[in-house]
Amino acid sequence: MNVLPSSIQADRNSVSTARLPKMDIRHLVFDMSVSHDLKANGVYNVARQLAAEQAAAGENARLIFLREEGQAAPTEPSLDLQVLPLEGRKVLGRRVNINTDILQAMTAGHSGKTFFHIHTARQPLLLQITSYLRKLSIPYGITVHGRYSHAFDQHNNPTYRLTALYLQHVERRVLEGARFVQGLSAVECSLIRSIA
Repeated sequence: MNVLPSSIQADRNSVSTARLPKMDIRHLVFDMSVSHDLKANGVYNVARQLAAEQAAAGENARLIFLREEGQAAPTEPSLDLQVLPLEGRKVLGRRVNINTDILQAMTAGHSGKTFFHIHTARQPLLLQITSYLRKLSIPYGITVHGRYSHAFDQHNNPTYRLTALYLQHVERRVLEGARFVQGLSAVECSLIRSIA
């Protein structure tokens, strides 16, 4: 058995046991549908569980919930929950812009420890949101949550030309600016790689 010479043995007293500053993790979730119960929303439940686990680990984790007007807000007494209305311009019934005051509310109090975990893809508001985050030097990551599954056929080709243009010219910029992009299956990871 080899024994380390005493001169290079670890000095346990020299290792700092001080806690690192807490991260400020903000999970961003969109709820734009009135056709289902929020508790049945898998994306919401995943983000809620992640935030709860991170808070239990001692981090400052927050769930930011963007909701269309007229929908009831969730209540999560055990979580730091910020519910913001989706307000901004619509084109052909689809929201394409989010008001600056909503962006300011989402990022209020940010610091060098702030990180956004965005739980969506194929969302026209992402370009504006991620551009705003980059302007403030706030890093972000994205979990796609199956949002590309309907945009591609069984041969991984885009189903519509307009969708392909959007993915290659808009969504690509959003994905390439992320610290990570998480797919939930091998097929989804392959689709992500084909876009960015």
